[in-house]
Amino acid sequence: MNKNVYIFQGECATFSSAVFSNIVQAKEWIEKNNLSGILTE
Repeated sequence: MNKNVYIFQGECATFSSAVFSNIVQAKEWIEKNNLSGILTE
């Protein structure tokens, strides 16, 4: 069974800002913290 992870890199960040196992949680966290950047699978 494959499990996906979602990595968020904040705008202008050098390193990954957060890692999530669920895309819904990732999007909620990004929105809650009013962040912008790139979310990749």
